[in-house]
Amino acid sequence: GNTIAADNWDNPDPAWPDEWVKPDVSAPGENVLSAMPDDEYDHLSGTSMAAPHVSGVIALMLSANDDLTQEEIEET
Repeated sequence: GNTIAADNWDNPDPAWPDEWVKPDVSAPGENVLSAMPDDEYDHLSGTSMAAPHVSGVIALMLSANDDLTQEEIEET
């Protein structure tokens, strides 16, 4: 399977030891400005903040080439 990491803009160095699995994709996941109920915003952290960025990249890839298969996306 693919591995996705939540990253920190202030410290781009990997936050995982050398013996851990290197992620296939890294996206912002710390202190991300997020929409909240009642037209509010807050800064949130975690992989739930990183996943939408990865989904957006995949959407852009598919908009450029809608013939891409799941395997081709995973290999890119």
